[in-house]
Amino acid sequence: MDITIGIPAHNSAGTIERALDSALSQIYSGSYEIVVVDDASEDVTPAICLDYEYRFPEFIRYVRMEKAGVAAARNRVLKEARGQFITWLDADDEYFPYKLQTNFDAIRARQEQGLLSSQIMSMVTYFANDDRVHIEEYLDDPLKPILHGELRAYLWSTMAHRDVYASVGEFDTGLLRGEDADFLVRFVLAGGKLVMAGATPQMRYFFTLKGRSGEDAEDMLNTFQQRYLSHYEAFGDRHAYLAKRYWQIADYYRQNERWDDMWRCRGLAIKHNWDEYFPRTMRILSQSRN
Repeated sequence: MDITIGIPAHNSAGTIERALDSALSQIYSGSYEIVVVDDASEDVTPAICLDYEYRFPEFIRYVRMEKAGVAAARNRVLKEARGQFITWLDADDEYFPYKLQTNFDAIRARQEQGLLSSQIMSMVTYFANDDRVHIEEYLDDPLKPILHGELRAYLWSTMAHRDVYASVGEFDTGLLRGEDADFLVRFVLAGGKLVMAGATPQMRYFFTLKGRSGEDAEDMLNTFQQRYLSHYEAFGDRHAYLAKRYWQIADYYRQNERWDDMWRCRGLAIKHNWDEYFPRTMRILSQSRN
């Protein structure tokens, strides 16, 4: 088996058919499988996945687990995978037809140049909703862009030999958000190379604030600030980054009507970058009164 596509899923009934259809529609010269790990869905996700497994047994395996979070689901994918190469697909996103082939060809090209399989992750560019994401701007020196969220650490845009996962280690189950960014940071710090795979977008990521947890995002921020503090300080603009990030997290809380937490995070944003965010806050307050 060449490739395993890992799909962590939780209450994904509204979108997982699109994801599975796109994975099944790959134009790829070798063999691949699709492993869906269901993190204790409470909707009809299991029924949909079992139906697909019944209809496409040569491609799809469905595994259900007790609720443990997306990092644990990814670790279960790694245990179940039969492929020599691993790639990912979120249950609410979609591949374009040549995604696997594009990732795979980029890895083979770098192997022919002498890089070891444990050193390479290929990354395709993609659309976030309808906007093209230009990942090529970040891959020469990806550590800061990953830690600052400029290069979104979406694992489903990558492919890597299973040796990468053996050498870097499992996903951190203590993170309810950002386990992908943490993995890629560890990969880069260990000397791994993120390489561009083609120039044409090969996926679409559907982004929405709906369902995003401010609490999980804030926990990720705090964990990363502790774990990678020396790197954030070395970049020289830590407070500006924190101000931006706290303002984003405040929007997550606003979406979920967590007003106290929204204002607390906006206050932290202002604290870290007073000159920029105080005028912005005053404009918002003025608009809310009108």
